[in-house]
Amino acid sequence: MEYQKDSQSRHPNYEVFTSADLQKVVMLPQIECFNETIFTRRLTVFNETFVELGSGKRNFAAVWHEGISGRQDEDLASTLHSYMLKMRDMKRVVFWLDDCGAQNKNCTLFTMLLHLINSKIVVTEKVELKFLE
Repeated sequence: MEYQKDSQSRHPNYEVFTSADLQKVVMLPQIECFNETIFTRRLTVFNETFVELGSGKRNFAAVWHEGISGRQDEDLASTLHSYMLKMRDMKRVVFWLDDCGAQNKNCTLFTMLLHLINSKIVVTEKVELKFLE
């Protein structure tokens, strides 16, 4: 599988291979015996995690709650934007994403990546999006 090949291969220092995924929504506070407690408003927390392929690599988590934003396409594109700024010195960035069209295959995401690559904010020359089956 190509994913395993990317995770086991050695890459130049100017390339990064990353797996990204929107994690399960967390409701806070977490109350184990919710039926026995007084009702309290719970906060929905989102977490987009970026993990570099291979061992001993850097990880990045974008965490936000519903009071800040939701999980629309522009919200998820902004997490990718934040990660790209963190990796601004990489000439090539490869993302392994799940096949969720609403999250990872939308015009907002592609437009943001196009804008970022054509700006002087990052030195990245190439961004590849690979999708898990």
